[in-house]
Amino acid sequence: MTSAFFYPRENPYVYVDGIYLKRCWGGEIQNVSVLVAIGVNKDGFREILGAAEGMKEDKESWLNFFTWLKSRGLTGARLVVGDQCLGMLESIPVVFPEAKYQRCTVHFYRNVFKVTPKTKMKQVTLMLKAIHAQESKEAAQEKAASIAAKLREMKLLSAAKKVEESVGETLTYFFCMERCGRQLSDCCVCADAERTAHDRYLPDVCSPLYRM
Repeated sequence: MTSAFFYPRENPYVYVDGIYLKRCWGGEIQNVSVLVAIGVNKDGFREILGAAEGMKEDKESWLNFFTWLKSRGLTGARLVVGDQCLGMLESIPVVFPEAKYQRCTVHFYRNVFKVTPKTKMKQVTLMLKAIHAQESKEAAQEKAASIAAKLREMKLLSAAKKVEESVGETLTYFFCMERCGRQLSDCCVCADAERTAHDRYLPDVCSPLYRM
């Protein structure tokens, strides 16, 4: 596997996602997996690092994708944000041993919303956002505990359980905040990763700029 060009760039924060899109292959419509990576450089600007199509979300696919990104010049990754895909989790320490993993808050919110009635969606959304609006990890943990208790009072037991079991994985970014002093939020970036696959990557499928 070879990259189209070498573009050395330090991106401390890397956001990745794998989504399935419908593509026409040989006249037949098939589901195609697209792995997308968006980085945030030292100046705080986001940039597309790359995308790969026609792959699965298993360990081999993520390992190849991360290795390819590194071969293009990706350096300095300190935080990799994504969902709980096992293949991705197993590949991060292999390619980026110094990077920490954080679960994407977008995926975390969606999992909570799956067990939340539509009539309570707006209220629960504000409650979840309050967790990640805190200034420290300790404050966020305390807020999460109080929100889980509130959800139980609202008879949303499944939602409370998901918050208690998974919120800790979404707070890793506080470690980076302590080191660089920059407020981080992955909600918009992870949503951008999905929009990138739809709006930017697929129309430019023949361009070597982003392709694997």
